[in-house]
Parts: sequence; C-alpha cells; structure tokens
Amino acid sequence: MPNKADVKAWKAQLVAQAEQQILKLTDSDQFKKYLNTLLNFIVIAPETLI
Repeated sequence: MPNKADVKAWKAQLVAQAEQQILKLTDSDQFKKYLNTLLNFIVIAPETLI
C-alpha cells in the first residue's frame, strides 16, 4: 500500500499533467475557432439561451 507521501506526489503529478493538457487544448487554433463559432450563435440568437 502506498504511503501518504507517494499518494501526494501521485496526485500532484496528475494535476500537473491535467493542467498541461488543458493549456494545450485551450491554446489550440481549433478550440479558438470553436469559441468563435459559439460566440456567433449567442450574438445571432440570444433567445436560444433562455
């Protein structure tokens, strides 16, 4: 069974990896195009948010 220090290190590594993946995803051109597409729908049809 892993000790508390091992578990803490493992969790820190998971968080660091998740942060890197999220930054990679949100910094991509494809994600920016996706956000711009969503923005167009909100501007054109705000009543769809109700």
